[in-house]
Amino acid sequence: MNSYDLKNRLMYIIAFAVMSILPACSADVDQPLKTYQYQSNEAVFEIDIEKMEIYDDMVHITFENDSLSSVEYVNCYGKDFSIIEEKPAIEFQDNVLTIKTEKGTQISGLSVHKNSDIYFNVRYLDSDTYAILVYSFTDDLGYEVHGDADSYYTHEEKREQQALAELQVEEDAYAYNYVMGIWENKSGTIRLEFVHTKEEREYYVYEKIENQWILYQTVPVGGISGRNASDGFELELYDNPNWGTTYSFLIYDDHSKMRSDYFSDYFPGDTFTRVEE
Repeated sequence: MNSYDLKNRLMYIIAFAVMSILPACSADVDQPLKTYQYQSNEAVFEIDIEKMEIYDDMVHITFENDSLSSVEYVNCYGKDFSIIEEKPAIEFQDNVLTIKTEKGTQISGLSVHKNSDIYFNVRYLDSDTYAILVYSFTDDLGYEVHGDADSYYTHEEKREQQALAELQVEEDAYAYNYVMGIWENKSGTIRLEFVHTKEEREYYVYEKIENQWILYQTVPVGGISGRNASDGFELELYDNPNWGTTYSFLIYDDHSKMRSDYFSDYFPGDTFTRVEE
């Protein structure tokens, strides 16, 4: 074999070796570092995640259906749901959410904002199952929560929530006690009666017609907020715990008079005197 033939043969061997290696290299580039394939979950608000794939510089979240037509922004969280990256660059196409991040291996949870009315928080993505809570907003109810909160929160978080709930009950009772009883406005035409039964808190609005008190409105108390002020105690009552009308009162220091900063179109800013405890 002359030198020319030997040279050609070597070049052929090298070319064949390079061509054999290239497909393998290309395949390695496309392979994720880690894939989490989730067990079958019941869709929450039609949102169901199939898998998470982690790459060097991005993360793919694949959804089972097309319920998530678009995404405005995403926040990434670690195992303790502490934030690790806010609003990274994203793409959403063919039911796959692509998050451009180099912190994919740290991601355990996401907060995904579909639009101003719907967002969801998902945790435990770095396991074979996840937990999700979806928040949806409507004008009449405010934000509603959908999903299994018991699976979503840790035991420690649930204990903390229970302690806060018990404290809130005590604070609500303390604040509402300021306004309990019957109040009459200065013109003697409107009465407010604040009651607290075992089942619920509510107050009644009476209007004086032909010298008789006629029930005009029953207002449920869904939420309470109270604070000390320089000249008394400020109390806010909500007819819905999440959303709705806010009724504001200032009970003066001697507890015998209060001002309604807003109550209705008929008597905003009126002053009331306690007529019965």
